[in-house]
Amino acid sequence: MDELQEEYFDWRQHNILTPVRDQKKCNCCWAIAAAGAIESLYNIVYKGQYNNILQAAPQHLIDCLNPNPRDIGPEECYTSTVRKAFKWILSNKGIAKEKDYQFNARRGNCKEFLERKSLIPIKGYEKVDIENLSSKIKEQPITCGIRITNELRRLRNIREFVM
Repeated sequence: MDELQEEYFDWRQHNILTPVRDQKKCNCCWAIAAAGAIESLYNIVYKGQYNNILQAAPQHLIDCLNPNPRDIGPEECYTSTVRKAFKWILSNKGIAKEKDYQFNARRGNCKEFLERKSLIPIKGYEKVDIENLSSKIKEQPITCGIRITNELRRLRNIREFVM
């Protein structure tokens, strides 16, 4: 049991994380996860330098990252990956702040930011191996994706799967 407690770490107890966002019917979990990873790291590094917790804008990604047309769903949203989001943010020189680019969970027209200083920049990203996961989580919140397989899609009730 002591071993489990040593591994336990919860960023919610450190006033770093932003409120949970509801993606509604928009397949934008990738954009929310990417924005969450970036804002969390900024809130760790620059804690106390903002009046409130800094929030990055997943809507900026939803509107501006160019999807594959076959991935666009009924809400004009689309599936993508956190890695593609990070690559776009690097090439765009940053992601907008939530206060400048409100989340509405549907795809709209991309708003270009002429004032690059209003963007939240990143220097890069890295893939974390499962062996290093525990130590990385203690450095900063991380984001991950779960590949949904056909077998998982066929499950109608999670209880059937667990029992």
